[in-house]
Amino acid sequence: HEPFRLYYQVRNAIVFFKTYCWTRPILSTYVLLDIVRIPAKSVVYEPEKRRRLLYVLQGIRDGVAGRLGRIDFVT
Repeated sequence: HEPFRLYYQVRNAIVFFKTYCWTRPILSTYVLLDIVRIPAKSVVYEPEKRRRLLYVLQGIRDGVAGRLGRIDFVT
């Protein structure tokens, strides 16, 4: 997959967790684990490691801030 997909996966996992952590705690915890699991596998085993890590970090930042929508691509 393209590296920018990591941004959306991480950001959306954080937004999901923030939205449903009290009403769906088990599912939210499982989704929160994706914030670690998916980027770790991708950064370790895929090419373009630096770019992938930048997208992960940007996704974390925007997810915590609650920024949704399209992104400006990281170069």
